[in-house]
Amino acid sequence: MKHLLVLVLLFTSFSTFASRATSQALGQDAETGSFYLMDNRNVFRNPALIGEMKSNLFFESDMEFGYMGNDLGIVLGRDLAGASSGEVFAMVSDNLGANLGVRASKGEGIEALRGRLGYAYDDMEFFGGLTWVDVEDGDVSLDAGLVFPIMNEMLKLFATADVTFMDGNDPYSFLVGAGSVYSMTSGVVFGDFRYIRTRAMETTDDMVATLGAKVMLPQYNTTMMLSGERHLYFEDATYVNAGVSWMPIVDFKVDLAARVDAVQLADPGHADYDWNLSLTYYL
Repeated sequence: MKHLLVLVLLFTSFSTFASRATSQALGQDAETGSFYLMDNRNVFRNPALIGEMKSNLFFESDMEFGYMGNDLGIVLGRDLAGASSGEVFAMVSDNLGANLGVRASKGEGIEALRGRLGYAYDDMEFFGGLTWVDVEDGDVSLDAGLVFPIMNEMLKLFATADVTFMDGNDPYSFLVGAGSVYSMTSGVVFGDFRYIRTRAMETTDDMVATLGAKVMLPQYNTTMMLSGERHLYFEDATYVNAGVSWMPIVDFKVDLAARVDAVQLADPGHADYDWNLSLTYYL
């Protein structure tokens, strides 16, 4: 169980940004964004993307808030367990970005530390980092990945890998996949395929296919999002994601998204929804 917990902490210890709802609605990783869709959340995967972000203030429904823009980001958060996190993002050079993060709780002190570097140029990305997952036990995790466009950038190939060094039985995971976006006048259609292998207490394999669309309704200052995820092997499950982005006033955006197992849609009154709400004000 501890091995599985460390893998979860690796991806969630420092997750604080206002576009989590959008990432979820598009069937992407709510913590680290997308490898091929433009999303503010992507900066948690590759800090070099901070240089492409419009300045904004944001607030998440689970008490996360901060500022991103002008090649700088500051993010603060507090989870239900009472632990607080803080992160700084900054551009080091024209194409190189860095991220430093810390997580701490009252009575326990510093629980985790993280440092990341990322490079981005013409839709090509390289990124990686070191996470001191458990300061008390000395567990350390390393991860690295890349995004590489082909076919005149119509298709993006991506891969990531990570390993955590602990107790002589080191959990790891790696992912390889490809994704593409087709733009239309009123929105986009997108899809991706991912193969994922994870070893914690045991080794598991999963193949995930995602297909979705984003439709813009400018007359209502609204964007509708819908996607489906089919897990073909390990989970053997299908998830439906839906969301809406609404700008009730200039420069202020409200994102709301929900995710549910497709089987539960037969009884929506008793379905277990995973939802996120995000508020963003563009400066």
